[in-house]
Amino acid sequence: MKVFVSNLNETNQIRIGEKTYFLKHTNCRTILLPAECPHRGGPLQYGEQVDNGDSIICPWHENKLKVCNLAKQSLCIVRVKNELKFVIPEEVQVTTWKERPCHQLQQGEKA
Repeated sequence: MKVFVSNLNETNQIRIGEKTYFLKHTNCRTILLPAECPHRGGPLQYGEQVDNGDSIICPWHENKLKVCNLAKQSLCIVRVKNELKFVIPEEVQVTTWKERPCHQLQQGEKA
């Protein structure tokens, strides 16, 4: 096992092996949620946040998913200031990137 460290200013999406996660910031914590909707695999990182950030609307089928339920599938992380740390197996490939969420884009602008 190894500890992976990522800078929050440079990352809001992380692929660990074949699974992609996105960062969700709440009032008191940062969560690394699975980006794939459990219904049909829609990209939750592009979903609209509703109910004061407690739910996400899947952009494919408009299913409303509670963040507390998605958090049960989240990756365990430790946040210290602007660093995000998590433990992964040695052989697993990790890719990080930063992308603006679609709901923050102007019409015609790409993420």
